[in-house]
Amino acid sequence: MQDKTSARMQKLEMIEAWQQSGLSQRAFCEKNNITHSTFYYWYRVYKSSEEKTDSFVPLTITRQADELMTLTGSNGIRLQLPISSGAADFVKQLLLC
Repeated sequence: MQDKTSARMQKLEMIEAWQQSGLSQRAFCEKNNITHSTFYYWYRVYKSSEEKTDSFVPLTITRQADELMTLTGSNGIRLQLPISSGAADFVKQLLLC
């Protein structure tokens, strides 16, 4: 069974092959034995993920905190935040992103 990453990569490679082929989506699908509706779904998912780019937001630290809380993501990235009255609201907003 394929993992999600390799399946996603295969779909991305198929979309890139279509873009380089110069064929219409329908012609490309017929040539590669893919239903047009399936290919179109892959393409919509690809386009929507392409529009959502991850980025960092600049922060300005105004004072040194005495205590810090550390959030560690599943990818190992650590975020240290000062423990203050506004920190709890900030963390809630951050987790909603």
